[in-house]
Amino acid sequence: MTEHIDVVLSFDVDAETLWEARDPDSAAKPVWLSQGRYGPTVGLPRIMRLLARHGIPASFFVPGVVIERYPAEIGTIVEAGFDIGHHSHTHTWAQNLSKEQEREEFERAYRVIEEFTGRAPRGYRSPAAEFMPNTLRKPRCHTPAVT
Repeated sequence: MTEHIDVVLSFDVDAETLWEARDPDSAAKPVWLSQGRYGPTVGLPRIMRLLARHGIPASFFVPGVVIERYPAEIGTIVEAGFDIGHHSHTHTWAQNLSKEQEREEFERAYRVIEEFTGRAPRGYRSPAAEFMPNTLRKPRCHTPAVT
């Protein structure tokens, strides 16, 4: 007898934002930048081939700035029919942002994802899975956002 197990696969495509959001000087660190570029340019195509080969569904959480920097690479996610979820704009941790900055970070990424994919993002994964009290408040506008 074969046992059925449900599994959810999701990937964060952070690219250089993983380092840039924490250390502005990382833009001058070629090794860090190289590691960040590896994700969308080498790692992502490998993952996409694996998922296609086995017919595996998945979701991808992508910062808005990564979509702007790597439109062709991130476009392969959309073309394959996978969801792109909201993962902030610059991958800056909410604890390092004011209420207003957190809202702008959220809204900017929301707009980028919506324009790029043609629909509102499905799901939100905060950078480092960190939430602040403002993050979870009910939105007061038509666009889901931090209030």
